[in-house]
Amino acid sequence: MGKWKTGKTRFATVMLIFGVSCLFGGSLLVARPAYRNLSRLCLQQMARFNWVRRDLASTMENGQAVAWIKSDSAGLDSAVLLDGSPQNLLKFPCLSRSGVLPGEAGTVIIQAHRDTHFRGLGKLVSGDPVQLETVAGVVRRYVVSETEIMTRQQLETRFQQNFEGLVLVTCYPFRYTGPAPKRYLVWLREET
Repeated sequence: MGKWKTGKTRFATVMLIFGVSCLFGGSLLVARPAYRNLSRLCLQQMARFNWVRRDLASTMENGQAVAWIKSDSAGLDSAVLLDGSPQNLLKFPCLSRSGVLPGEAGTVIIQAHRDTHFRGLGKLVSGDPVQLETVAGVVRRYVVSETEIMTRQQLETRFQQNFEGLVLVTCYPFRYTGPAPKRYLVWLREET
């Protein structure tokens, strides 16, 4: 009977260690996305606070918020930073230097990651509204005219064409692990 108790105790100890290991491992799997989402939420709140208190006379510098983009259909309500550097893209959507500033003639290009700020971009359909407020306080309203999927190589030649409006760019497919091979574009024209 003494051996039976020892075996039962060992089994209970192994199961306890296994349970604790599973709990610890599971919490690690949940902790990273939760931390990223909490960090993103804090950044968004700080950006909203700074946007309301912005200095309209300040000069634009890389990494500074230059616009605020909003779309209920895509679940988008975010600051837009100047310059799409990797560090800036981790924080917010970014205004690409390949385009023009909001309010200038030409194509305004805003890019963001598909798994963060632009995760709802695929929900936009023709006619959906998107609002862009500039740092000067001017609100521009756009409507979706079309969506398009293309390779990175096609993207460069596509932007050489004249287009007056706003283009939102992200990686595609939306549910893809690793660097996505294609780009998803939403073309928007300003409301008249």
